[in-house]
Amino acid sequence: MATKNNPGQKILCFSILFIAVFAVTNFHTFAFAEISLSSYDSIIGPTDRLLIMGTIEGDIQSFNPIKLVVYDPSGNIVYQPNVAIDGDGKFKYLITPTLPSFDDGQYVVEASQEDLKEKTQMYFTVSSDISDGLFDEDMETEIIPEFGTITMMILVVSIISILAITTKNKMMFKSSSI
Repeated sequence: MATKNNPGQKILCFSILFIAVFAVTNFHTFAFAEISLSSYDSIIGPTDRLLIMGTIEGDIQSFNPIKLVVYDPSGNIVYQPNVAIDGDGKFKYLITPTLPSFDDGQYVVEASQEDLKEKTQMYFTVSSDISDGLFDEDMETEIIPEFGTITMMILVVSIISILAITTKNKMMFKSSSI
């Protein structure tokens, strides 16, 4: 226990208490930040696009963008964009084929950020065996009208009601002015 005779003990106790409170209240600053990457598809066709989505978690400065680097199967850099992070720590980037199309093989997407020491990678494969687009020629299409039957009936009744009320008001106005 600190005594009146030993002020050094008081300073030491106060310092330990201050450090303990600071460490507990600011523990998130010592947590490691990390980037996670995902996409809807891991295999795409040579002319398909791929949406890369990511989240950065931990204590970072959100005004520093994510640096994405996309490598082709030969190891050459295809894209190298800086992607902004939103307020929730999320980001996304749409990868479009290089002209005229992606080459077949495995691509690497590498994400890094100035505040992080480690990089994160994900892979996607481009294959000519994947059919272009989402629809087959044999798929049936169903045309959905913009207005359904019930909606059209409500619209017609509304228009007739407006016309009837307007006509009635005009007749009342003419009869009162005589």
